Amino acid sequence: MNDFEFLKLEVNSENIDKEELISINKRMSKIKRTAQENARLNKCYYCGKENIQLCNSHSIPQFALRNISTDGQLLYTNTLIKLPCEKEEKGISESGTFKIICRNCDSYIFKDYETPENYLSLPYPKMLGEIALKNYLKMISKRLMEIELYKQGYSITNNPYNKQMLDEKIKVSQIDLKEYQKNYEKAKRISIKNWENEYYIIFFKKLDYIVPIAFQSNIALVYDIEENIINDIYNEDEKYKIQDIQLCIFPLQDCSIILMFMDSNNKRYRKFNKQFGKLSDEEKLELLNYIMFMYSEDIFLSKDMEKIMLSSKELGELAKSTGDMIGFQDIFGFQIDYTEAAKKQFNIKNRKKIPNFLSKDFAIKQNNNCI
Repeated sequence: MNDFEFLKLEVNSENIDKEELISINKRMSKIKRTAQENARLNKCYYCGKENIQLCNSHSIPQFALRNISTDGQLLYTNTLIKLPCEKEEKGISESGTFKIICRNCDSYIFKDYETPENYLSLPYPKMLGEIALKNYLKMISKRLMEIELYKQGYSITNNPYNKQMLDEKIKVSQIDLKEYQKNYEKAKRISIKNWENEYYIIFFKKLDYIVPIAFQSNIALVYDIEENIINDIYNEDEKYKIQDIQLCIFPLQDCSIILMFMDSNNKRYRKFNKQFGKLSDEEKLELLNYIMFMYSEDIFLSKDMEKIMLSSKELGELAKSTGDMIGFQDIFGFQIDYTEAAKKQFNIKNRKKIPNFLSKDFAIKQNNNCI
């Protein structure tokens, strides 16, 4: 979900003049700076050291970003969405960064999984723990920031329905934050202890070509391939826990790594795992490509893909729909069927309609001597 998604009902950049757009951008920048200041921690989240400088950690290993960059630049989802307050391409140094741990911790707690040579064979538990550790640190940082953004949002809207929406978003983000913190603690233990059987690898594939896309994140699937519910995102029971998977797309120098795994206790993915296992490798890549754009905005692509991205109407629509649907009642007071709304938003049947950037057709480079 984009930082400024709560402003969509307030701002339509297509219907405002240039001066007003500049004014809106300034207000948004001010809100974001204030939120960042309020969300900033005074100690490292990992080691707990206080009054220490926090560093910009990359949510995706820099080696993966470098392997698809052009003059240090990358495309990302705003290339499609074109929000006025965001850039349409980013440099490696600012791609997928979050600020929650110190430089010393950042230099060693992800070391195993950020070593390309370790993907010569199946990733071991410590690597999986480090991946999950980083994903949850990123999400904790993001939720802390979102909560502050929503609080700042009260100053920009006079619409009572939007204020109700902000209240609901704060509540949801706070619930998410607690769950991410719990998952972070488990990932931290596994990354240190290298315990077996705590994570289950659903898919691991080395491709003999370099894909033009880099990705790493946790994803909570709402429906499986046959439209059975995995996560009931409108369940009001506080004891109900959202379960997720971890998905990585790492372009290396000579090949690409596709990795999907989950917490072994996430039993609600049993049907999905069986359905996924019946697909061909081509169909699996096609599905994972679609899931990325459906559920996440933390996707980075080679600039060579710009024309293809911009020419795909379906891809643009999918990118713009990324995010959650708020509330248990429409903000205007009308009851709506959220089950049907969720099926429409998270339907994966249209996965063939967008470019599959994980296929060999879009490879930056092919190599039959893949490691």
